[in-house]
Amino acid sequence: MSDLVVLHPYDPATVGAPWQAPTWRVLRRLRRRWPVQDIACSEPATYDTALRAAWGTADVLVVEHDIVPRDTHLAALAACPHPLCAWVYPYWVPAVIDTLDALLVAWPHLRRPMPPAVLVPWLLRPAPRWRWVADAYTPAGRVPVPRGAPWCDAAGLGLFRVRRTFARPTAPTWPAGTWRTLDERVMAWLHALGQPIHLHWARPWPAHHHDCPCHPRAATNPLSRLLVVP
Repeated sequence: MSDLVVLHPYDPATVGAPWQAPTWRVLRRLRRRWPVQDIACSEPATYDTALRAAWGTADVLVVEHDIVPRDTHLAALAACPHPLCAWVYPYWVPAVIDTLDALLVAWPHLRRPMPPAVLVPWLLRPAPRWRWVADAYTPAGRVPVPRGAPWCDAAGLGLFRVRRTFARPTAPTWPAGTWRTLDERVMAWLHALGQPIHLHWARPWPAHHHDCPCHPRAATNPLSRLLVVP
């Protein structure tokens, strides 16, 4: 497991924010085991460039700046034999966005290509209940991935591992772009190659400090009525 590099893309403008601090604490301990590349995303394409540069040089483990993995998550991803792995984590979705997605699920003819994020908790209406889905690229559009499914066609890069044995003979030829669409471009490219993503579901899930209820910055978004995962 020593032949692994950790990519840590972060926003330098918010490096002192309390929601980034837990990730930096984890990485301080992680550096004793594996090399960590801190990627200050000061330019829109910095993240994309760093991922391409690391692709195929070693097993690459991405830990984004708002994800807080545990040692068990990292060890399991490093040891898993599958070519591509992602760990499930909560994605805090404003209710307005959630309602729009519920409409897309209810009326398939309204579906359009959407960026693959992480596995996202969507609140379905009119009878609310929790369901986990992933954005999956298929000819029919987005396809739900049920809780516990071992594979999906697209997942976020928040806590993601790529084996060198897959990456080395597979040149990173996804289209160029900024960090805002990196997940979408990489996952669409992998899907075109016919390569699914292996999912890790074990609890506790990694914390995800993006529009989360535990940090004040969530309250600055007037559209956010945050959903709470039980």
